[in-house]
Amino acid sequence: MPTHHLLIRDIYPETLSLLQRIYRYSRHHQVRQRAHCLILRHEGYSLSDLITIFKVSRKTLYNWLEAWDKRGFPGLYNRPGRGRKGTFTSDQKEQIRNWAQAHPKQLKQVLQKTLRRSRFLDYSSRRHRAFSKHDDSRSTSASEY
Repeated sequence: MPTHHLLIRDIYPETLSLLQRIYRYSRHHQVRQRAHCLILRHEGYSLSDLITIFKVSRKTLYNWLEAWDKRGFPGLYNRPGRGRKGTFTSDQKEQIRNWAQAHPKQLKQVLQKTLRRSRFLDYSSRRHRAFSKHDDSRSTSASEY
């Protein structure tokens, strides 16, 4: 088995087999990409080759390899708290669910009420089109809630 600088954790045949399965079948693109990177690194590809293949920065590649070395398979996955934060808090989500259950045929008004009550969003017809499939002008007005 070749040893590689920046890949401390050994990749045994069983580990390689699991990495190949993850590369083929994981539903997460980033996890598949990281598993593929480890497989190629194990096969002897240089860091420069991997940067070109995956179109990532050197820092990103170092982060992937370091996560593998420190955490193994869990290092292939993003840690919680990464990425875009949710628009609504859990309390706001619960309130929206309650409004939608109370008025299932008036979801347009539920959306308007939600957006109007949230301090960080203003209702606009553009946002409405993003949330609603149909424009139902016959439904009751939001002021009736």
